[in-house]
Amino acid sequence: MSKISFKYGIILLSLFSSSVCFAQKVDYSLREIQVQANLQTYYDEDTRRDVLDSVLLSRYTFSDLGDVLRQQGGIVVSSYGSRGSLAGIKIRGTGANHTHFNWNGIPVNSLTTGTLDASLIPAGFMQSVAITKGASGVLAGNSSFGGAIYLDNSPNWENKYSISMMSELGSFGYRAWMPMVLFSTDHIQYRASFQYLKSDNNFAYTDIYRPGSPLVVQKNDSLAQWGLIQNLFVRLKGNTEIHIGLWLQDKDKDIPAVMGSYLAAPARQSDRSQKSYLKLTKVLRSSRILLQLGYLNDSLQYTKMTPDNSGNLLIDSHIKTSSLYTRSEWRWFFNPRFTLDVGVHSEHPRAVVNAYGSVKKENRASLITALKYRYGSWIGNLGIRKEFNPYNPPRPLMSFGLSWKSKNNQNMIRGNISNKFRIPSFNERYWQPGGNPDLLPESGWGGEIGWRLTKQISNNFKSQIEPVLFYQKIRNWIQWVPAEGYWFPQNQDLMTSRGFELNGQSQFSSGKWNIDWTYQYAFTDALQAKYEDSDNFSSVIYVPKHQALTDLTIQYRNITAGSSYQFTNKRFTSIDQNPLYILDPIHLVNLHTSIKCQLSQFDLEVYIRINNLLNYQYQMIRSYATPGFSGILGLKVNFVKSKQTRKNEN
Repeated sequence: MSKISFKYGIILLSLFSSSVCFAQKVDYSLREIQVQANLQTYYDEDTRRDVLDSVLLSRYTFSDLGDVLRQQGGIVVSSYGSRGSLAGIKIRGTGANHTHFNWNGIPVNSLTTGTLDASLIPAGFMQSVAITKGASGVLAGNSSFGGAIYLDNSPNWENKYSISMMSELGSFGYRAWMPMVLFSTDHIQYRASFQYLKSDNNFAYTDIYRPGSPLVVQKNDSLAQWGLIQNLFVRLKGNTEIHIGLWLQDKDKDIPAVMGSYLAAPARQSDRSQKSYLKLTKVLRSSRILLQLGYLNDSLQYTKMTPDNSGNLLIDSHIKTSSLYTRSEWRWFFNPRFTLDVGVHSEHPRAVVNAYGSVKKENRASLITALKYRYGSWIGNLGIRKEFNPYNPPRPLMSFGLSWKSKNNQNMIRGNISNKFRIPSFNERYWQPGGNPDLLPESGWGGEIGWRLTKQISNNFKSQIEPVLFYQKIRNWIQWVPAEGYWFPQNQDLMTSRGFELNGQSQFSSGKWNIDWTYQYAFTDALQAKYEDSDNFSSVIYVPKHQALTDLTIQYRNITAGSSYQFTNKRFTSIDQNPLYILDPIHLVNLHTSIKCQLSQFDLEVYIRINNLLNYQYQMIRSYATPGFSGILGLKVNFVKSKQTRKNEN
């Protein structure tokens, strides 16, 4: 593997050298956004991509990523109950391990499970969160059948410095605070955020699994979590930038008993993670070079006491993983119409897990080529990716996308198709007993077609609507099946997911009034069947066929108020679709309001959020209770000095 990586590294470096030579002869002016955009952003015209910017994320500063993504249609957040509970993200009917997560260019899915716990990602730590549904396997890589989520930290060169302090208090013993600092010159910027929160999670709920459905109070569900993220951005001469990032996250969560339990064994899970990266980009006259090094280090300890209150441990499980990641990319702008990207990515994961029996290491690499061609109002994207790993990888991946935009930008039609893959997780291959080293990678393909209509109805009123049709197919779907005394994974299922999404937004502004209304609907038909019985499909568990949400926000001067409604259809929780285990539909109504004011050189914001206004009893995962009516009171204090302010003072 190292020889293969070295070979393609030499090829790429030689291409880099060629680009430098050509760059001395070509005088081609490039827009900064074209040059700096990563692969997934630069080739996104043919895909559905939702970007949650810093303005929206600031509303959910203390919320985890799972809470934020609940506001997006077509996404299922499989949460095990209260604040801080394990949360998996499922997109377009696929599994949580079919969602690819990427932080500043580095894949961050768990090596052991193949998923990512969204409760470990504070929304306030990110400047941008982008969701690409049905992401290309060429651009996203491993585990992108459902889609990909990109978490980015980027510089803001408009501010000289800013200091912020945020705090929240809420129901069920919830309290949190978060300081943020930013210092910047014309060439160096440093940003740091620290977050700390605790929650008792002692909410009351109706236990429908006990006789008489009594009202009980949740026990052993407390949360203590802190995180620190730091970024350093440096602009050097010669159009060169250096980005450095360090992210530390720590979570201790008590695991409550399931509903219906009388005698529970106390359990606790502790997660620790350290993520870091170093990235260098250099822009030439007609090309760009990117070199990146990333390192991930994660640990997890799960303990469970015996139910006799003796204090003895029934389970004491330790998991430690690390991964070294490298990325080298070169982009060449041949002319205003044609662009070429070439990249070499490598990953070197390592896991120390008692249940594996020994330390497990792997070497993986991929060679990526992407082409973009512009012709009038048309844009075509073509991609090819070749994987090198120990899993008998499938044939090279390919993707093709096409988009058309009218001259007035009111109409846009786009479509794409690509084949995809997912390599087995370490648990699926190495867990003892049950791990299956002979598993094949999951493979398949997906595509979508969409139309976006934007209409400026009047000077004050703008509306946009976007319907999308999609289809996904997965072969060799890995499923855990029961054996004598344990479960084991097999390539035994075929899975298809097809559906329709509708996204709309209307904006009205007049004087001091602003009204923003968004609405989303998703129909998802996700089916699975065993190969030996491929004519008999059943619904994929925990995937609702219908989801809908709407949000109305009204702003008058510095006062903002809004409400949202979310609907989730019933969900099967067993493959045989037993009606006794069907989860009821979910109806959630949330309210939010805030007021901003300026005091001397400080910006102040006080806000209130009401969650589950109707005190609706529901379950995301069967037998795990969720909170009812709850409230949050928050305060933000912000001092910002921009470069424009400094110029005015001078």
